[in-house]
Formats: sequence, structure tokens, C-alpha cells
Amino acid sequence: SARAASGFQLPKATTAANSASKLSMSISPSSIGGLLIRGGAAAEPALQNFYGDALGYFGGIRIPASFLAGSSLAAMFIFKTKANNGGELSTLERRVLGFYHFNSLLAFLLSLNTIASATIAHTAVLHGRFNKMAETAYMMMRREFEYEFVTVRWSFLCSLFCFLGMIASRLLIEFDLLKKDTNGEDSKKQERNCFVGGVFSWCTGHSLA
Repeated sequence: SARAASGFQLPKATTAANSASKLSMSISPSSIGGLLIRGGAAAEPALQNFYGDALGYFGGIRIPASFLAGSSLAAMFIFKTKANNGGELSTLERRVLGFYHFNSLLAFLLSLNTIASATIAHTAVLHGRFNKMAETAYMMMRREFEYEFVTVRWSFLCSLFCFLGMIASRLLIEFDLLKKDTNGEDSKKQERNCFVGGVFSWCTGHSLA
């Protein structure tokens, strides 16, 4: 009876060992990793200190904004003579001239807003009374300085677009691309206008990208 009992137990042990080996061979390391990820057992991304990134962003964006503000302020008074002699200009030229002055004023004001908001945010960062740890610098800025971050980005990009529009308007006015000629040069001027519009569109798209 002992032999029968031992003979009866051996197949069970062999069967269990074979099934365990088959199970271990059927599960690959990649499937184990996938199961861990789907089960929520994946390691969380490490948090980093982005204090220097916030300080550098608000401090560095004031430099190009200052250049835009100075250039826009100087450009406001370039076409003062043409603006006073509006009777000599065509309707289209007067509209482009008004568009030029509007863009220069708007670029100046938005650049000033960028400089002021970035300076206030830079001082707040220096106080250090915020949580500096996050997964990315963008997440930390949106969490701790959402208003300042969005305002600075929006004002700077809009001032840049207004500055580009001002430059395109000045090209049209300076080179008399809006005047009609009777010497058959209208086609050339249209080509130049298309070129100016293409350059402006490319610069705008490149800035948005």
C-alpha cells in the first residue's frame, strides 16, 4: 500500500512541475512589463527642482521684449510727414498707414506688459514661497504661476506678431508697392506684394510652431 501511495503521488508532483515550467515559458518579460503597467505598478516619474528654470524664463524673456518695445516706439514716428499729408495718399495707402501705426502702438504696449509681468513674476520667484518640485518645468509654471506664465507668453507672442505686421506694412509703404503705375509695372508690384505677404506668413507660422 505504501508503494501504491508513493506511486500515486509521483505523477502529481511531476504534473505540477511540468505545468509550472510551461507557465513560466509562456509568459515573456515584455508581457510581464505590460501587465505591470496595466495594473498600475509602473514607477512614477521622478520629481525635479525647476526653481532655476522659472527664474531663467521670467528673467530672460524681458530682453527680447525690451528690444521689441524700443523698436516699436521708434517706429511710431517714422511716417509722421506722410500721415500729415494724407491727401496725397490713396485710400489703400491710408489704410495701410493706419494699420502700421496701430500695430506699432499695440506692439509697444504688449511689450511693456510683458516686461512688467515678467518682472513681477521674477520677484515672486525670488521669494521662493512655492512648490518647486514637478515632473516638468511647464507643469510647475502652470501650477504655481499660471496667470503670470500665460500673460507673459500671450503678450510676447502678440507683440511679436504686431511687430511683424508693422514691418510688412512699412515695406509696402516705403517701396511704393501700393501705387498704380501706367508703365506696365503693376505686375511686378503684385509679385512684390505676394512676396512680402509670403514672408510675413512664413514668419508668423514659424513663430507659432
